[in-house]
Amino acid sequence: SPLKRIRFVSQEWGSKFSMCESIRHKVNNFSFVFEPQSYFYITWLCIVTASYLYNCWVIPLLTFFPYRTTANEKIWFYIDCGTDFIYLLDFVLIKPRVMYLEDGFWVRNTKSLRQKYASSIAFKVDALSLLPLDIISRYFGVIHPILRLPRMLKIQAFWEFFDYFDHALANPYAVRVTRSLTYMIYLVHLNACAYYFVSVTEGIGSNSWVFNGEGNAYIRCFYFATKTATSIGKNNRPENEMEYVFMTACWLMGVFVFALLIGQIRDIIATATKTQTEYRKYLDEAMEHLRLLNISKELTERVKMWFTYTWEQQHTLNELTILDNLPYKMKTDVAINVHINTLNKVQLFKHCDDALLRDLVLKLRPVVYLPGDYICRKGEVGKEMYIVKNGQVQVVAGQNGEEVLATLTEG
Repeated sequence: SPLKRIRFVSQEWGSKFSMCESIRHKVNNFSFVFEPQSYFYITWLCIVTASYLYNCWVIPLLTFFPYRTTANEKIWFYIDCGTDFIYLLDFVLIKPRVMYLEDGFWVRNTKSLRQKYASSIAFKVDALSLLPLDIISRYFGVIHPILRLPRMLKIQAFWEFFDYFDHALANPYAVRVTRSLTYMIYLVHLNACAYYFVSVTEGIGSNSWVFNGEGNAYIRCFYFATKTATSIGKNNRPENEMEYVFMTACWLMGVFVFALLIGQIRDIIATATKTQTEYRKYLDEAMEHLRLLNISKELTERVKMWFTYTWEQQHTLNELTILDNLPYKMKTDVAINVHINTLNKVQLFKHCDDALLRDLVLKLRPVVYLPGDYICRKGEVGKEMYIVKNGQVQVVAGQNGEEVLATLTEG
C-alpha cells in the first residue's frame, strides 16, 4: 500500500541519516592532530599539491584539445575522482586538525582547530574547490572538463608547499627559481590552449597563421606559444582581426608578465650569490689598494690567503653583523651552540657556573691567524685572551723563533 511504501522510504532515509551521524561522530572523535612541520603533513601536502597541479594542467588541456575521447573517458574519470577524493580528505580530515601557534604555544584541542579552520578564508576556498558541478552535470548527460574549473581554486596548497620548502631548506634559492619557472611554463601552457582554440575557431589549416593540423597538436601549439610569449623566433604574420588581437595580447603578456618573472629569477640568483659577490668585491678592493701602495708580493699573497681562508671557514668576512638583529637571549643561545665545545676544552672553565659561560660566549670574537703569524710578543701589554679553536699555536724563543718551547692545541 502507499502507506507501507512511505513507511519503508522513511525507514530507509532514517538509516542513512543515522549512518551519516555515525560517520560524523567518528570524524569528530578522531583525536589525531598534525604538526605543520611533521613528515606526514609534508608528505600529504606534496600529494595535494600534485593533485592541484594535475587539475591546473589537465582542465585547460582537455577543454580545448580533443584528448578526451570515448575510448579513454573512464581513465580520465577515475583520475579525476582520485584527485577529488584527495581534496575531500584534505578538507574533512587533515586541514581541520593542523596545529597552529597561539601566544607562542601549540594549540592541540581538536575543537579549537576545527573552529580556526572553519573561520578562515582557506575553508571557504577549499569548499568552493569541491563543488561537484561535473558530477551533477553527468546526470543531465553533460560531460565537459570546464565544469571542473573550481578545482583550480585550491592554490593555497601550492603556495604552502613552496613556502615550507623555502623555509626548510638550507639553500632555498632553487625552490624560488622552480616556483617562478612553474608560473612561466603554465602561462605558456594557457597560451598554447588559447592558440589551438583560435585555430579551431577559424579552421585548422585555413591560413598560414593558424595550426596546420600536422604533428602533435599540443607540442606544436606549445612551441608557437613559447616563441610568441618570449618574443623570440619568427612566426607567421596574422591575417585577420582576431589573430591580431591574440598576438597583441600575447606580446603584452610577454613584455610585462615574463619580464616580471625573469626579473624575479635574476633577483633570486643575485641574492643567492650576494655574499660571495661582496667577498670578491672586498678582495679586489684590497688587492687594488695594496698594489697602489707598492706592497711586496709576499705580503700581498698573505693578505689574499687570509681573505680566502676566512671565506672558506665562515662564508662571511664579519659573522658578528649577521646576529645583530637577534634578541639577546637568542643571540646567546646561538653563541653557546657555536663556542661551547671550545670552552669545554679549556681547563679554566670546566667547573664554572653556566651563567658565567653564557655571559662569556658573547664576548668571544673569531680571529683568523695564518701560519707564521705572531699573535703576541714578549714585552707587549696583553689586552685580549685567546682560546685556540682550530689548529695549533707554538711558543717560540730565539732571535728567529727557531726554538719551540711548547705547542698549544685546541682549548
